[in-house]
Amino acid sequence: MNFKEKKEQIKEWVKDNKGVIILGLGTVAGVVITTIFVGKKIDEAKEADKIMALEEEFDPGRELDMQFVDPTTGEVLGTIGVMESYMNDMMDCQ
Repeated sequence: MNFKEKKEQIKEWVKDNKGVIILGLGTVAGVVITTIFVGKKIDEAKEADKIMALEEEFDPGRELDMQFVDPTTGEVLGTIGVMESYMNDMMDCQ
């Protein structure tokens, strides 16, 4: 049996089993697509859990009064209420 005969046999087999081949490829594609969507949903759920855990651990600290003072005269220009975490963030920015 040479190459041309084998090639013709394969072509005939594909023609005879076209429906089975298409059904098999469709099933494989469906499984791949489903796996991708399920994997993304699991990743999104894990990210949401991480964010929730971080939010639960966050402690804003004490309530403080922040004053704005003129450095040359020492005059208090204004006072606002802030949380300790905001004050720490502002001090880190300097």
